[in-house]
Amino acid sequence: MVKSCFILLFIVFFSPPAFSITYQELAELHEIISRGKAKEFSTKYEEEAKQLEKEGNLRKAAETYFKASMLERVSGNYQKGIICGDKAGELAEKTGYLEIRARSAHQVARSYLSIADFEKALHFFKEASVFSEQLDLKGVQASSYAGIGNIYRRTSKLKEALEYQKKAYAGYEILVSETGGLANLSPTSNARKARKMSKNPAAVRNFIDIAVDLGDTYAALNDFKSAADLYDHALKYASGVPDRTLKVYLSIGNSWSEKGDYQKGLEYHMKALELAYAVNIPSFVSAVNYAVARDYQTMGKLDDAVTYYTKAVAALEDQRSMLQ
Repeated sequence: MVKSCFILLFIVFFSPPAFSITYQELAELHEIISRGKAKEFSTKYEEEAKQLEKEGNLRKAAETYFKASMLERVSGNYQKGIICGDKAGELAEKTGYLEIRARSAHQVARSYLSIADFEKALHFFKEASVFSEQLDLKGVQASSYAGIGNIYRRTSKLKEALEYQKKAYAGYEILVSETGGLANLSPTSNARKARKMSKNPAAVRNFIDIAVDLGDTYAALNDFKSAADLYDHALKYASGVPDRTLKVYLSIGNSWSEKGDYQKGLEYHMKALELAYAVNIPSFVSAVNYAVARDYQTMGKLDDAVTYYTKAVAALEDQRSMLQ
């Protein structure tokens, strides 16, 4: 962290003017991902980056390696995502391309998180948060805080998780408000309206996600009142968006089950299950079936529990087949 801060100060005072990747370029990356073309374009960008590096266009090479890193990560090629991200960061540091320095560290962190290398993921998330704070890259900063919180949550450091998830929540709230989303919404408005009004629809979805994650951490700390408030808030904005609504229902159900009201937990888990089959994403179907099975098992309804555990395993097999 000290080294990162020193490098940043050195670049700020002694480098040429900073560059910036355009909103249109970022939008194109997300369009590639939404069309299922991430793997195809990741190879294209990597080859292009190598050629640009040979030609001495290091700034553009850094930017293109970053694009390859992001698409490799989305494709599940985490090691290649790390390699491309490291290369992007190296060239960005040489050329004073501060934004790519921050964004590449963030992508590398997310790849390390995906392979459960928490130590390295934490290092790069913290590095990304330092650079993005200095550059006022609110989205990268909020996402980095959320990543740090995720790591602490998964390693049972709940107080640390709470600290960073609260920072991420505040960051996304500001980000969406500044781009015309939450600032213009009443409490009964929904996420579909928010996305239409906001210039940054991804921030609205991320805001919903971090509200749920923060609620989960409060629930783990037995602060069910704070958890319920966050779930209610997330549910208002997730209305009409099935994949986000099911995530909220799943967490509400988990919260009730953790309090010992398994019937109430089952009620919300069943709502989540209906939506999971509607969006037809195997990982969601498996997770919710597992939650339902656990409710039935705890209530002593073992035949029902076996039925839903079997469905959870089947969904995992479907996911494995898709990845292969």
